[in-house]
Amino acid sequence: MMSIIKKLFGCSEKADNDSGKKRTEIDQLINSENLNNSIIELDNYISALCEYGHSIERLSVPQKNFYFNQN
Repeated sequence: MMSIIKKLFGCSEKADNDSGKKRTEIDQLINSENLNNSIIELDNYISALCEYGHSIERLSVPQKNFYFNQN
């Protein structure tokens, strides 16, 4: 599960070490007891990242797959 979330957030091991805030967000999603809320948070993050579909090119392949499957 953690590797999927890292791919969706565009994280690498180096990015995890450099960004405590992003690491905290990922940990919260992974450890959440409410999987539905975690999926909603991922969807919100990815949708905002691509300006709600207007800038799909900003997304990585895993993010695009998630976005298209959620919408």
